[in-house]
Amino acid sequence: MRKAHIITFANIKGGVGKTTAVTNIAYLLGTELKKRVLVIDSDDQGNATKALGVRDLFDRQHETLWSALTRKVGYQDVIVESPYKNIWVIPSTTDLKSAQNEFGRSARGFKLFKHLLKGVEKDFDYVLIDTKPQINVLLQAALAASDFYIIPSFPEPDSYDGFLDLVAECEEIHDEENDDLHLMGVLISSVK
Repeated sequence: MRKAHIITFANIKGGVGKTTAVTNIAYLLGTELKKRVLVIDSDDQGNATKALGVRDLFDRQHETLWSALTRKVGYQDVIVESPYKNIWVIPSTTDLKSAQNEFGRSARGFKLFKHLLKGVEKDFDYVLIDTKPQINVLLQAALAASDFYIIPSFPEPDSYDGFLDLVAECEEIHDEENDDLHLMGVLISSVK
């Protein structure tokens, strides 16, 4: 059985192109390389959900990432097919704001995405996780379930703020929760 590559995109500074990177890489993998891609939008702003044209496709009654994380439904029940070939999305909404209070930095919190992604290998080649620009339980859970992480950044001093904190967090998660987690690279965007 093949193994889906799970990649988290993270930076604790906002506005550095995380969502742009996730959606463009998903588009390249899905439409050009014909790989089956699942994008998980774990930011309560839902920018990846909107960017992939999914926000308007699901009715407000549709289950979201929060429903799957709280185990009301499985990941298959929250997936929405995007208008782009071979790309599916687990959408987010503002209900994710409750995650930090609900799960905190607990053993259960670290396992949120591991539970969510059980069985994903049979359905997808890649899982790309868009995260909020802060170290929180959803970022930690995404990293604990990922094979790789990518740090999108701009080549300017402000983008370096928090970089070392993020790398230290990723190393801690590697050492304590997921020894399969590795830095895939820093993705430098030259246009702001």
